[in-house]
Amino acid sequence: MEQSNKTLSLASRRAIELGYDDKGPEWMIEFDVMELKGDFAYEEGVIRRDPTAVIEVDGLLHCWYTKGEGETQGFTGKIEDKVFPWDLTEVWHATSEDGIAWIEQVQQFKPANLVVTTIAPYSPQRCLPMKVATTSSIKR
Repeated sequence: MEQSNKTLSLASRRAIELGYDDKGPEWMIEFDVMELKGDFAYEEGVIRRDPTAVIEVDGLLHCWYTKGEGETQGFTGKIEDKVFPWDLTEVWHATSEDGIAWIEQVQQFKPANLVVTTIAPYSPQRCLPMKVATTSSIKR
């Protein structure tokens, strides 16, 4: 395979050392990085991740993904606080005609108001499930 002047990741270096570059183009692919436009353009404080494969229907591209906003607080001990960037995300849907400029359509699923009622300790013999209830199912 022809080498470019781009810096290779450790995984790519290992693949070359193991000869995967001689096995065909499906093993060694270079991507061109392009800035996305529209609603997928960089937005401070917004995280979009976990996309589905892009699906084309009648010439229109569709993608579903998780979207979250706001800063993380870390481990505060409060279940409602955002510990990791991907916490408290919602599922969204966007469309594009060219794969570059995307338009967010609608939020697909809103997160339920979850309350942890019991956390069972880990057991080497078996792993006990965590019981979770929505706030609407709790009798007050």
